[in-house]
Amino acid sequence: MKKLIATFLLAFMALALSAQEAPMFIKDDKVINVGLGLGSYGLFSGIAAISVDYCIADGIADVGSIGIGPYLGIGFYNRNDWSYSSRAYSTIVKGGARATFHYPLVKELDTYAGIGMGISFNMYHKTPRLNPGLFIGARYLFSENLALFGELGHGLSNMVVGVSFNF
Repeated sequence: MKKLIATFLLAFMALALSAQEAPMFIKDDKVINVGLGLGSYGLFSGIAAISVDYCIADGIADVGSIGIGPYLGIGFYNRNDWSYSSRAYSTIVKGGARATFHYPLVKELDTYAGIGMGISFNMYHKTPRLNPGLFIGARYLFSENLALFGELGHGLSNMVVGVSFNF
């Protein structure tokens, strides 16, 4: 999985040469992402995810920008995919900080890659652990303040989809 994510990140950077002319994420922009993550812990799992992206610098490589912010995810997973018993489910909480590099590869699409570091706490095992992550994502803006987003990678979940709000 890590090799796949690294390949996507390299392809993301290689495509940056054909980007649009104006940045989509500019300094002092604040975006909140609210979504659902699927597929991290087997077939019967899910996570509610929220993250904030605050642009701290723009004009990098002409139209690129850098964002930082916190993330939090609360979800469940089935410790035994073959059991439908409520005792087979456990809760997981993930939280931390992440940084994003935005570079608009496609017109009307805010594309980005990022890295995160946090802690996950599994209620079943009752042990915290470091939760590093790499991800790629995109936001499709419907209006100045509303967008759909999707992310692939590792951190909150293997795949997160949801709604973004500019504030």
